[in-house]
Amino acid sequence: MVSREWVSDMKLNATILYDLLKDDLKLEVHGSLGTDFTLKRPRFYLGDETVFLKNQLYIARSSLLPPNPRFEKGCAILCVGGRPPSAYYYGKALCITVNAKIEIIRAFDMVQRVYDRFDHWDEEMREIVRTTGDLNELLRITYPILENPMQVLDSRYRFLAYSDIIDQRDELKVYRPDDRGGMPLQNVEQCIDDNRIFPTAREVLHIEVNGTDHLSANLFSRDEYIGSLTVACAMRRRRPSDDCIISYFAHVLEEAISRQTLMFSGEMNMLRSVLTDALEGIPIDGIRMSYIERTAVAGYAYVCIKLMMSSAASDTMISDYICSEFEDAFAGCIAFIHDGAIILCMKMHQEEVDSPGFTDRLTAMLEPMQMKAAMSDPFADPSEILTYYKEASIAFEIGMTQDSGKTIYRFRDYVLPYMVMHSVGEFATETLLSEGIRKLMQHDAEDPDKAQYVETLQVYLRCNMNLSRASRELYIHKSTLVARLERIQGLLGADLEDPDARLTIQILLKQIEYSSPVV
Repeated sequence: MVSREWVSDMKLNATILYDLLKDDLKLEVHGSLGTDFTLKRPRFYLGDETVFLKNQLYIARSSLLPPNPRFEKGCAILCVGGRPPSAYYYGKALCITVNAKIEIIRAFDMVQRVYDRFDHWDEEMREIVRTTGDLNELLRITYPILENPMQVLDSRYRFLAYSDIIDQRDELKVYRPDDRGGMPLQNVEQCIDDNRIFPTAREVLHIEVNGTDHLSANLFSRDEYIGSLTVACAMRRRRPSDDCIISYFAHVLEEAISRQTLMFSGEMNMLRSVLTDALEGIPIDGIRMSYIERTAVAGYAYVCIKLMMSSAASDTMISDYICSEFEDAFAGCIAFIHDGAIILCMKMHQEEVDSPGFTDRLTAMLEPMQMKAAMSDPFADPSEILTYYKEASIAFEIGMTQDSGKTIYRFRDYVLPYMVMHSVGEFATETLLSEGIRKLMQHDAEDPDKAQYVETLQVYLRCNMNLSRASRELYIHKSTLVARLERIQGLLGADLEDPDARLTIQILLKQIEYSSPVV
């Protein structure tokens, strides 16, 4: 396993040197290559020393090596021109013999070129991080080092960058982002199902997908998972040294992403902190309140949307992915997880809130994911989101009971049911029913095939006691309705012309409608 640590410059280890030079120099290793120490630039061994220093690479003629050397930890010796004394095979040093027929100067130059190449790569990366932090540019200059396509994803599986070669080669199209710049949902689900994503892992992970090796390094900022770097070994086979290089490169990417975050934190991050704190009941400090007041725009409002997820989407990783999809699809949308649900806070022009266009776009995203949404009324102050989150929750609760086939539930459509359902206070509905309403219900229960008095009364009152409208809605003649209403009035024992009596009856009938039948 390779643990990562941000270091001041890229120092090579024996594994990297061996992988890059083994074929040209026909290298043979005696000892452990390892990745837990780095090697300083090579020195010619001139035969005048018996102590080989720590973390130093020596290039030596075998004939000049002393028979009884002393090795400090981490030294390495590249032997040219024959086999060294036996002490170099069994000592504490790493001994690598060159079996190719080559002059020592030429071998030294080849090793130096490897160091030069990596030093130049490291200098280029650090200049990019210091200036633009451009992730695509970092991938571009790293491609000649790893010689394989790379992807950089954030924690919500959106592409931050990917290698140019992925767009240039059709056989690599599987590594391209979808239309919204993210990893396709089915790919995310497959990775989770196959346990191929480990957001807490600190080592480079080896993953085989459809017969191709993939190397993945998680990215962190202050111990928080912020994404991943994945290298697909589709152009050349994996080398043992790839782990070391990828691990180092991942730290460079972490630095670049962290600097970009500082540069572009701005309004969205400030607003996100207000929303999440407000939902948790944490007071909003004066600085953030002042910021909200300064950035308020006339004619714009917020809406709180609560998403109900399918069982598959309830996985934390999938829900993070869904959040990113909505943020990408709707400008001014902030998406996050709260109390096991996905919350969207959208800032939009007030005219958009009730527009068919917005509803259609939202529905088009919800239905393929088998999700439903509940929407609050518009509000001006994001620090008051808790109230409007409750509106969305209430809309879900009532809407799923009364209109289970809908995809979007608006709180405004369920204000009356909410008010009626809470109007009885501490009493059960049946305790508030008048004797007359009980008689009507009893009549209906005794013979369901007879005219239903409760339904007739509900329709009549809903039609504002207009006989023509009510008879049309009930599909009966007006004279039939008049006769039925006389019988209902006799059982009810209340004057429907009295506004207070009529309102009381309507509230009780609505309560019966919204709750389980009461007998």
